[in-house]
Order: sequence, then C-alpha cells, then structure tokens
Amino acid sequence: MIGQSDLNQVRERKPGRPKNADGTACVYHRRQDWRTPKAIFDPLHAEFRFTCDVAASEKNALLPMFFTSEIDGLKQSWKGHVCFCNPPFVHTAKWVRKALAEARENDVTTVMILPARTGNKIWHEVILPYCEVRFIPGRVHFDGADYPAPFDLAVIIFGQSIDTDRLGKEVARNTNIERLS
Repeated sequence: MIGQSDLNQVRERKPGRPKNADGTACVYHRRQDWRTPKAIFDPLHAEFRFTCDVAASEKNALLPMFFTSEIDGLKQSWKGHVCFCNPPFVHTAKWVRKALAEARENDVTTVMILPARTGNKIWHEVILPYCEVRFIPGRVHFDGADYPAPFDLAVIIFGQSIDTDRLGKEVARNTNIERLS
C-alpha cells in the first residue's frame, strides 16, 4: 500500500534528469562505454580470474587482453578464456547470445554486467533458465559518471553449470539463436 506521504514525496521531486558538471543532462543511454567500478569488478575477478575483457576500449579496459569495437568481440572466438563483459547496453541481446554460444560451443565462462530488465524476452528465454544471476543492490555509479545509472544491474554468469544437452536442444529451438562465429 502506498501511503500519502510517499505520494507527496514523488510529487515534490523536480522533473528532468540529473545534470553533468557542464550543465548538460546526464543521459546514460547515449554513452555506451562506462567503465565498471573496481568495487564490482575486483571481487568478480578474484572469484573467476578473468583473462579477457571482450567488450572494452582503450580507456575502460580492466584487463591486459581486451577486444575493442574495432576488433569486435562479437566476431572473435572466446575459446580458452574466462571472459568479463560490460557490453554496450543498447546491444545487450547480441552479447547475451554470443556468451551463450561460447558457453555451448567452446565451454567458455563469461561474466556479464547487464541492466536488470527482467521483463525483456532475452531474460526469460536465455538468462533466467540457463545462467546464474546475481542482482546488484542499489544503483551503480560507473567510473567517470556524475550520477548513478538510472536502472538496476545484475551480474550474469554463463558456463558455470549449464546443462549443455538442454541448452543445445531447448534454447536453440525456443529462441532461434543463430550460430555466431
């Protein structure tokens, strides 16, 4: 039940997005290269021992080996690596399908940071049935951003305990996932 005091607080909020230091509106969806905060990356790296950052840039890479947009991690093989992926959020489904294909075909473990948009089709058909999901409490403040992200995030883990027989038969049939090579 929502109380009157809660409704009053919502009404008192000022409209619009937070402002950047230069006075422009802080818009997360336009910028796709936010660096993952060390407070999130370091514990995951200690647990998984990543060898490749598959969706990085020269400025935001967290590992010595990384793929940039020019190299295009979606077109590379991830075989033999333990991958970290903070993908451009406008292309989440492409990166999820690539991580799924690499888990299925090359036994690759990939840990992804994604918006927790659990109503999206990719969540119901691929992420929730076949991945470990860890929700990140609160809103994440990406490195270099003036304000926290305006959405919740989750850590998605591919390849830890995937039933490959089920994965190969059901996921491919239910989601029409194309082979990515």
